[in-house]
Amino acid sequence: MTKKSIIALLSLLMLSVSAAWAQGLALNQRVLGYVQTDSFSVKGAYFGAAGTYPVGAMLSAQATSPYVGCKIVGIRFAVSQSIGRTRVFLNKVTPTGLVELYTQNQRTYEGWNTVFFNGDGITIEESTPYLFGFDYHESEDMVAAKEGALCGVGQDVENAFMAYGDFGDGEAFYPISGIGRLCVQLIIDVSNLPAHDMQISYFDAGFKYKMAGERFDLLANMENVGRDSLTSFVLGYQIDDLPAVESTISDMVHSARTYSWQYEVVLPENLAIGMHTIKAFVKSLQGEALPNDKEKSMTAQFAVYRNRVDRSKSYMEIYSDQNSVYVPYLDKAVESMLENTQQVCVANVFRQGNELAVDGAAYLEELYAYAYPTFTSNRSYFPGEAYIAYDVNDYLVNIPAEFSAGIIGDVVMQDLEFPSFATVGVQAGYDETSRQLSVQADGRLLDEARAIYGDVALTLLLTENAVTASQKSYDDFSGRIRTVKNYQHNHVLRAFLTDPLGQKLTPDAEGNYHEQLVYTVPADFVPANLSVVALLTKATDRVTDDNVLEEDIINANSFSLGTLLAVRSTATATPSASQYFSLDGKRLNTVKGHRGIVIERQADGRCRKVMK
Repeated sequence: MTKKSIIALLSLLMLSVSAAWAQGLALNQRVLGYVQTDSFSVKGAYFGAAGTYPVGAMLSAQATSPYVGCKIVGIRFAVSQSIGRTRVFLNKVTPTGLVELYTQNQRTYEGWNTVFFNGDGITIEESTPYLFGFDYHESEDMVAAKEGALCGVGQDVENAFMAYGDFGDGEAFYPISGIGRLCVQLIIDVSNLPAHDMQISYFDAGFKYKMAGERFDLLANMENVGRDSLTSFVLGYQIDDLPAVESTISDMVHSARTYSWQYEVVLPENLAIGMHTIKAFVKSLQGEALPNDKEKSMTAQFAVYRNRVDRSKSYMEIYSDQNSVYVPYLDKAVESMLENTQQVCVANVFRQGNELAVDGAAYLEELYAYAYPTFTSNRSYFPGEAYIAYDVNDYLVNIPAEFSAGIIGDVVMQDLEFPSFATVGVQAGYDETSRQLSVQADGRLLDEARAIYGDVALTLLLTENAVTASQKSYDDFSGRIRTVKNYQHNHVLRAFLTDPLGQKLTPDAEGNYHEQLVYTVPADFVPANLSVVALLTKATDRVTDDNVLEEDIINANSFSLGTLLAVRSTATATPSASQYFSLDGKRLNTVKGHRGIVIERQADGRCRKVMK
């Protein structure tokens, strides 16, 4: 499997969504998938190239866990026109790849097609994801008419529409976006399910950082995974080992349907600063108590604070690729955003294998880059999103750069308002003769920082503007993809000055820390284009999918060598009138209309920062 996401070339005909449930099933049968009704909101989607594309959806082990021991007896899928005789398939997903469990050929018709397996069916195994679907045949006539046969419903959901082919990283199943959830379902024989059962499928406690005494909404989605409908059940939540809070609900929830539970939580005023656990659970169904085992509860972590400091800057980390035609569009949007703010520092991390890739950055790509380009804001997770990183490629080509800049800026500047519990300042000096860069970073850790994170680490990066290297680009006039050999890349991550995961800080008794280092700038780096970026994170030996949510950026700051060198030049050349420079050292021909802080070099040679 691959994390790379692609966008199908889809022609979409929008339909109204009805509330019809899956038809044609026996009383002991249910459908299981990202679609559980006969409705679809998109039909006629197509790839734009004739061929056969195995398409389907992958259900996680968590999604299939309530049905362990039940049998998969068939597959249902919808097409907007016949695709002839085709193959349906069922695979289980193992650590070493896909294992084929069943295939069967079937003639197709417009609308929903139901294929029952020959034999007794396939037993659902514990801790096993399943990938299932059908072969979609796209004809030359479909391509010419710009109308295919694929059907979808709702919004894109991870793994809810996958296609097999070579879409950039070799032959594999790739996630597809742009059509919503593919209309494909497993048919399950639920004869051996308990009469009453409920599972929590989603749990969200909102943003990670909360003040003692704060009120926030808890949101949980429940699924009736029993045979019969539910009319009465008790749900609840518990913080750490404190007394549980329970809520009795009298609502009808049919079998295989979901129920959304929202409850306002009030944190105790005396809750200690640091990390805490909140658990949502199912207490009873139809008056019968249930054990709080792993399938009946779900937990989330949050941090409590009383004191905070403001963030120095937000940190935008871009995962870029010299072979992606979307990169120039994102570059324009980012530069447009930076024209209006000095409170964002940016690092452009290039994909491994690129000319501009650096050692030590591979772990960032593995954790965050599900598409190219994507970006994170303070490496923090926004509740409800499928990923930590943001993919704006759908917008970049179709709307002006300043509008994309607004979308990106809203995300990044919002994170600037989130609480921080440590300060970070960074200064640098540069010796032009020896090319020695000396860096000093200092700050203070609040008690909250040590209570929430334990040890805190400092990571220092070196970025460079105006780096000339190749870049794939889309030519708006000819409609062709070309390679620009002398493309100028900005904010390129050039080196880690510390370990990529940072060096653990050793603060004094008051929480103050001071760190210094010296680095020899390589001959092919242009000092005036360099910036040092300082990041504070939770100290760790390794970042994985299990602890990545703990590794958000606590605070960030940056220092421009361009500013340092521009100010230093006043010693050798005194202007006859005031001159103005941006904070990254670039000369400004005019400050009319400029917003933010600039450096004024006065006629007497003195420099000062002024707000425009």
